Amino acid sequence: MAGMKPLTLSPTLGLLALLALALPAQAEDWAPELTAQILEEEDCEVAFLTEVLERVVEEKLIVLAKVHCADKRSFDVSRHSDREPFDIRPCEEPDVSSC
Repeated sequence: MAGMKPLTLSPTLGLLALLALALPAQAEDWAPELTAQILEEEDCEVAFLTEVLERVVEEKLIVLAKVHCADKRSFDVSRHSDREPFDIRPCEEPDVSSC
């Protein structure tokens, strides 16, 4: 295949592809809301999520996750109903706290 250029993705498309692979299927419903909320409230551009946990309890989707910002800050987030905003807690001392 001489003369063909390698396929490259923009950083944004790469992040979206990574999130699509890394997050559970239901995450596509709440991930954009979380991304917008944490950008507005904490000026955090989401780099990636870890420790994502989703559970349905009494027909409500409970979401727990850790958000890692592009500037290296981290936040624990949770939501106990899709009708509520996310509760966002900074990880100020990651070596000491649950973060």
